[in-house]
Amino acid sequence: MKNKDLLRLHRGIAGVAGLAGVKFAYAMSKNEEMLLSELKPLEAALKVDDKLVEYEAKDREILEKYAKKDKDGKAVFTEDKERGLLNYDIDDKNRGKLKVDREKLQKEYKDTIDKREKQVKEYNELLEADNAFTPFKVKTENVSEAITVGQLKAIKELIEQ
Repeated sequence: MKNKDLLRLHRGIAGVAGLAGVKFAYAMSKNEEMLLSELKPLEAALKVDDKLVEYEAKDREILEKYAKKDKDGKAVFTEDKERGLLNYDIDDKNRGKLKVDREKLQKEYKDTIDKREKQVKEYNELLEADNAFTPFKVKTENVSEAITVGQLKAIKELIEQ
């Protein structure tokens, strides 16, 4: 099992938290405890440092500065439906100035940005690493009848065949 599978299992356990059954609940609780212990290094590997927070705040200020404003003077956003994100709506006449200011900021924080990119790369490699996690399995007959296919897929490694 890979570290990314542990993350999926952890989310899966959260998704079945409301299902009934003492033995089922006990198994999920026990697995959650064990998973949290295994996931601590992953969490630590992606810790954000103060310089990155500072850079991101300054970047947002630049985006706010050049974004279109509504009648109350607040930045206007457009929705990127493909990626499920909101983006600042930048007026075409401000795009050049925005680019110059962001490039200047990126140069100022180059070491911080490079450090974060390296950190994310290492984190992604860590996600692909094998893990010796041994789940505490629950018998099929102790799984709630109310479980959905999606919930079952998310925790299938925790169910004894």
